[in-house]
Amino acid sequence: MFYARAMLRESVTLKDLDDRHQDVRAWCFACARGTVIDSIIWQRFAARGWPQDLASAAARFTCSACRSANHVALYPTRRPPAPPNAPSLLVERFFFDVRSLRKKRDPIAERAIARLVDQWRRR
Repeated sequence: MFYARAMLRESVTLKDLDDRHQDVRAWCFACARGTVIDSIIWQRFAARGWPQDLASAAARFTCSACRSANHVALYPTRRPPAPPNAPSLLVERFFFDVRSLRKKRDPIAERAIARLVDQWRRR
């Protein structure tokens, strides 16, 4: 039974997980810490020509706590559902981010904001 699960995990690629709307959980067995990584990372692997199966991709990750690369494994995980008010949260975040950037009076940020507003008006 364990052998069948290991073979199944090795045959799944990062792109397959993204197509199934799943993410990747990276788990470090050295320090017992884990994190969830968005499976859209398959695009970075494809651009660099790296293998995308979970067993080979695990070699590219290191633990951010203990810096171990030998004890990291990747597992599929479900994505959390979006909250029902996700669009309003996105608009709210944009509004307050723009407001805080304007308060800082950064000329580069002001140009970026002006560009974003112009793009939004053209739609």
